[in-house]
Amino acid sequence: MNLPYPAFLNQAAPAGTPDERDYTVLCKTGAVAYLSARQPGGALPQLLVARAHSPHMQPDAARELANELALRERLDPAWALAPVGSVSAPGSLTLLYADADAVSLAAAAPRRLSVTSFLALAPQMARALHGLHRAGLAHGNLNAGCFFIDAAPRPSPQQSPYPAPAGERRVRLGGFGMAAPARHATDTGADLHALGEIYYLLLAGRAPAADATQCRSPRAFNRAIPERLSRLVMRMLAQDAAQCWPGAEEVAQALEQYACALPAPAPAVPLANRPASRKTILSRDATAATDDSHDIDALLRAMRALSAELDLEQLRPAIAGIACELTGAWRCLLLLRDEGRSYIEAEALASGGAIEINTRRRAAGEGEMSLGMLELALEGGSVCAGNDGSLLQSAAAHDDEDGACRALCIALTHGGEVPGALYLVRGEHGAAFDARQLTLARRLAAHAAICLHNALAHARLRRENEQLACAEQALRTSQELLKQGERFNHTGSMRYLVREDLMFCSDELCRIYGLEDGRNCINYEEFAALMHPDDRQEVIDTVDAAVAMGGTIRVEHRICRRDTGEVRYISGIGKPVWVDGTFVEYVGTATDITVRRQAEYAMRVAQADLERVSRANTVGQLTASIAHEINQPLMSIVSNAGASLRWLDRDPPNLDNARAGLRDIVAEGQRAGGMIAGLQGLTRNTEPVFARVDVNAAIRHILTISKSELERREVSLVLALAPEETCALGDLVQLQQVLLNLVVNAIEAMAEVRDRPRTLTVSSACTGDQRVEVAVQDTGEGIAPDAMPRVFDAFYTTKENGMGMGLAICRSIVENHRGRIRVAGAPPCGTVFRFDMPRVP
Repeated sequence: MNLPYPAFLNQAAPAGTPDERDYTVLCKTGAVAYLSARQPGGALPQLLVARAHSPHMQPDAARELANELALRERLDPAWALAPVGSVSAPGSLTLLYADADAVSLAAAAPRRLSVTSFLALAPQMARALHGLHRAGLAHGNLNAGCFFIDAAPRPSPQQSPYPAPAGERRVRLGGFGMAAPARHATDTGADLHALGEIYYLLLAGRAPAADATQCRSPRAFNRAIPERLSRLVMRMLAQDAAQCWPGAEEVAQALEQYACALPAPAPAVPLANRPASRKTILSRDATAATDDSHDIDALLRAMRALSAELDLEQLRPAIAGIACELTGAWRCLLLLRDEGRSYIEAEALASGGAIEINTRRRAAGEGEMSLGMLELALEGGSVCAGNDGSLLQSAAAHDDEDGACRALCIALTHGGEVPGALYLVRGEHGAAFDARQLTLARRLAAHAAICLHNALAHARLRRENEQLACAEQALRTSQELLKQGERFNHTGSMRYLVREDLMFCSDELCRIYGLEDGRNCINYEEFAALMHPDDRQEVIDTVDAAVAMGGTIRVEHRICRRDTGEVRYISGIGKPVWVDGTFVEYVGTATDITVRRQAEYAMRVAQADLERVSRANTVGQLTASIAHEINQPLMSIVSNAGASLRWLDRDPPNLDNARAGLRDIVAEGQRAGGMIAGLQGLTRNTEPVFARVDVNAAIRHILTISKSELERREVSLVLALAPEETCALGDLVQLQQVLLNLVVNAIEAMAEVRDRPRTLTVSSACTGDQRVEVAVQDTGEGIAPDAMPRVFDAFYTTKENGMGMGLAICRSIVENHRGRIRVAGAPPCGTVFRFDMPRVP
């Protein structure tokens, strides 16, 4: 391959002499290519240079060449191909070597050497590696392309102990781009193993198996190799360090001793002086084998470069560039299919010895390429365009006809899918591909299809991993929010596996139950042991019944914390999870409602105190009426006592009349005591006692207390009680409080009425739905319509000095008795309050 002449070498040309050197690639190792520069006429000096073997490898090559240049002082020319100068440019570096006529072992030697030719080279290769190790360095990338052979015979700096063939050539080591100080025996051991692989390749004609247990000796492939020499090479490939050679010097000595022990060593094949064009300098049957070896090495390097690239954005231009370089094409297009259309993803164009890459994505059109070739390639595998314009769906027909194929379109096929194609044009002015280039193109296309498939799979996997990472982050965030929510709301979550009889608790639920740190799983028996003894059986019965039916579990119970014994109130709910028609577990929550229960208790106490105060306040408003009612039996007692005394003072005493007077005293005393006991019940702070209450009797009692107040306010009473028995289940004191509050409110509502009679109507009735209804109606000013919905709200009042709590307490009491209270206007004037409760026999 001829490459453009570098500008820096113009300094070596005589003044006024144009640069006409040709540059031939000798070998490639890593990212670096070694090139020989010569002028056909011989006016300019011959040079050996090393630089990047392709534009996209410039960064890697620059690092490798810089490393080699830094080690120059440690490289001895006796065994090393050492650089003598360098030229740098932004992003690139080129090294110069004094040995312009050296050639690479990879390009000069056939794949399989005769034993004589092998023994002429192998000891010197080991000596060169020994020199490197003696300098304290390890090569790190040893391969056949790193060994260079002088084209012309030279005196050897060290005479070998065995008879050297006439015209022996010196072997030196190069390619130090990855060399580094040898810090461990494994570093030099790796180099020695790599040298053994090169020996194996030179003797057997193939690389050794990667698996040491499956590796056969070179003699298995070439019976001309002596068993002793075969064992020598296999020892270099041993996996056990104890079985390997100690070092490269010992290998060289063993090879030299073996050569000396040969009974009649065959003469070395004469090495002719290197001609202007590159030829094999070691014997083989045909010179075409060298080209084949070089092509295979180049193809393998290209495949390795593509296989190492998993980024799709980098792989697409790499495929186009490498295909253009490997096949010698002038232009290469990488086309990929997307939703039924073909798009040019990358374009490589050889110009002036450099390869320009264009990654602008665009639809494929006739202006870019032959769409007919593309369609045929996507159907039949590959299409070749001849100089006469003919298209063949297989390039194989042109493999042996030079100049018959000027353009080539190869489908990228993998796993039965055709994601795209490679389109190659040999030359801008009708040049054609030869058979070797067609073979390389097809092989590279097959590998490129695999690399594209892998890159797409890697991209999908990376997206899936990113999505998985996002999902994991969202899950962690959700879990943390759940923990925070449980902690703030004092609610824990749980899973109960029915068959396994295991309950898994969240961290918050473990804290609520007082479980030991690190223990989040308990069985049902342990869960039952946490319950308060008074609640345990009821909860167990509820849970068992729900589990038997696969229903929802709802319980409220107390627990005794395991760590402190503290009693806590818990409200739990569990929902069944069904799988294939059967439920396998329960998921649910348990909330610590202890604070709520304490607040409810405190509210009930406060409400009871407020009711008692309200009753006392209401009773206080009837002080005059109460005093009048109590005064009547007291006056009757005094009067009857005086009369009885007079009946006793008579002579003879009238005992019958005295007894009658005393009986009246007893009756009036009981009457006064009953009234006082009723007032005490209204004002005493006692717990409600629900029992059978005669509603009509309660109404009469309240009206008796209010009788004097009705007379003082000149209020007429209309009493319409149900004739049948009207009994309800409730607390007598609370029901009397409701009646007393409604009666007092009605009396006060009529205080300012002057133009109509003041009438208080109290009635009771039994409704058809087995309820007892009581109505208290007045003829006062009434309540405004907009105030009707608010009269039962706490702290809302229409009185000038009212507290706004009386009617609110009345509603609370009635609702606690499973009743309803309501208010409405009473035409033509006034208001009526009604409340009802369930009736009991």
